[in-house]
Amino acid sequence: MTPTRMAWKAMKRRCTDKGQDAYPFYGGRGITYCSRWELYGNFLEDMGEKPEGTSLDRINNDGNYTPDNCRWAEREVQAYNKRTYSSNKTGIKGVAWHERDRRWIVRISVNNKKILLYGGPDFFEACCARKSWEAKRARAWGIN
Repeated sequence: MTPTRMAWKAMKRRCTDKGQDAYPFYGGRGITYCSRWELYGNFLEDMGEKPEGTSLDRINNDGNYTPDNCRWAEREVQAYNKRTYSSNKTGIKGVAWHERDRRWIVRISVNNKKILLYGGPDFFEACCARKSWEAKRARAWGIN
């Protein structure tokens, strides 16, 4: 089985198979895929072969799997594109209060390495550090 076909099958399972661990984050949130992609040939025609080092990414993380909302993306791009988790009380991705140290922490992950962007008492500075990093990465990746 080709990497492209495996990605297609995994997408379908995430959206439809309630027994899959990932289902609550996809099908369980109402994420579906377009009816055209029920057939692998249509998916392949729309997306092309999966480039090495990439996986299927939804540009709008709350949107469905459709040709205009999907791309093959590298891990770092996908990490940037994650939704804000419900446990995040700040509303800003990557910004968290570290209770033990009594400071705001901003961390990112690049190539499986955690990098500290900010660690200090000022929430505004923490948000600026995260937003500045996002803007730089977005420009580098050609993301608006």
